[in-house]
Amino acid sequence: MQLTDDFTAKIYHLILAKYGSLRHFCLQCDFPLSTLSDMMKNGVGNSRFDTVCFLCVQLGIALPSICCPEKFRCTEQLALEIRQLDHSGIKNVLSACAKMNKI
Repeated sequence: MQLTDDFTAKIYHLILAKYGSLRHFCLQCDFPLSTLSDMMKNGVGNSRFDTVCFLCVQLGIALPSICCPEKFRCTEQLALEIRQLDHSGIKNVLSACAKMNKI
């Protein structure tokens, strides 16, 4: 598999280390294998933000260390809180945040 960038490679190796395979990760986390395969092929940076957030929460990666500079430390707290939610709950929280940003 050709990985497009360092972060995508990091995600790929974390999944293999924690779950053994991409397929097993998808089965355990109720995540579409086709989505994960596309992320690995095209790069995580080309994926939807909520999808990347879900992936990071499942892998225990703090969001600010990925995409947010110091001024967005609240994102790290959000990641800690939503780690307890399922995929649907994560999508609801991120949708609510997006609506608040439009206000």
